[in-house]
Amino acid sequence: MIVSEYDIRWAEERDIDSIIDMLHRLKVLNSEFDRHFSVRDDFSSEVKKYLKECINNREDFLILIAEIEDKIVSLLKIDIRHRIYYEPKLEARITEFYIMPEYRRRSLGTMLINEAIRSLKQRGIKILTTEFPTLNLIASSFFKDKGFRDMISILVKDLEE
Repeated sequence: MIVSEYDIRWAEERDIDSIIDMLHRLKVLNSEFDRHFSVRDDFSSEVKKYLKECINNREDFLILIAEIEDKIVSLLKIDIRHRIYYEPKLEARITEFYIMPEYRRRSLGTMLINEAIRSLKQRGIKILTTEFPTLNLIASSFFKDKGFRDMISILVKDLEE
C-alpha cells in the first residue's frame, strides 16, 4: 500500500488566492508558447469571480487541489461539457493543470489524474480530454504516457495581419 504525503481534495472558496497564484504562473508559462496567450491586466479580479462560480458549481466543474502540510501545491480543473452531436453525451475536459515546480516528478500528476478519473467514473462520465498549448511538449508527453491520444486540432489565424 502506497501512502501519499499529499492530501487531494475538492477546492473550496478559501483556496481561491492560492489557485489564482498557480493559474497566473500557468498562464504566464503558456504565453511563452504563443503570443495569443498573453495574460490580461485584470487577470486576478476576473479569475476570482470565475473561480467562485466554478467552485460552487460541482455539476459542471471539478477542481481538485493537492496540499502538503497545508500548502496548496497543485491544481487540476475539469470542465464538464455537454456534447450535443456525439455519444457519449458528457465529456470531461482538463482545462487547467499545474504543479508547483518543486513538487514535479513525484507522481503527483498521476495521483491527481487518477483521483479525477475515479470521481468522473462515479458520475458516469466516459471520456476525459485535455487542452494545452500545442508547443507544450512536456504536457503532451505526460498525457500521452497516461493513455491520452490526439482527437481534435485547433488552428489559429491572426485577423489583424
